[in-house]
Amino acid sequence: MRCFAAAFALCLVGCAPREVTHLKAAADPQLDPTLWTWHTGDGYKVALPAEWQPPKASDLAADISTLQNLQNPGAAYGLAPKKESVSGKADLVLDNKQYKALPGETPTRFTMTVTKKGGGADAKAEMQALKQSEYEMQHPEVTTLDLPVGKGYQVRHHWKNKTGDSVARVDIFLGDGERLFQMTFTAMDKQNIYDVSGYVAQSFRPVKA
Repeated sequence: MRCFAAAFALCLVGCAPREVTHLKAAADPQLDPTLWTWHTGDGYKVALPAEWQPPKASDLAADISTLQNLQNPGAAYGLAPKKESVSGKADLVLDNKQYKALPGETPTRFTMTVTKKGGGADAKAEMQALKQSEYEMQHPEVTTLDLPVGKGYQVRHHWKNKTGDSVARVDIFLGDGERLFQMTFTAMDKQNIYDVSGYVAQSFRPVKA
């Protein structure tokens, strides 16, 4: 069954006609610079609360096994093999310094991944593929977001890991021509990221290279 789901997910991205979108320009939100910090990367800028800062390299290394489980929640149940960590291919990684994860715990983390898609990025198909291939057994909440720059696609999910602790994850996809932007939030407490992820998504702005 899992093999069929994975094949179906690949077909969602590769077989159907692509819905390639182009994000529009929008004025920057008026944010208090003492509370929010702008971060600029490959074709984008995004604002996060000031307490979200780049983690130390040692913190990333310590979290690698946890992040691998987050990339495929089924791995936390022993249902599927682990996959490459989200942060391992990220354009930007930030941790909420108000929440220090203990060894083995899921960090309160934001990850921006930027991928070039030949022929154009289909954010909706990518969201559907993630839902089918990785969240199939976990009943995610899927939402279309009306953002200042255009449509985004969100997958929210929380589950119990092998130790019985709550883990939450939010993924938001946006497509702009050939660029696919994926914003991923993880935390032990879903409220920590369910609230902030909406504000961060509203702040997202495309930046011409």
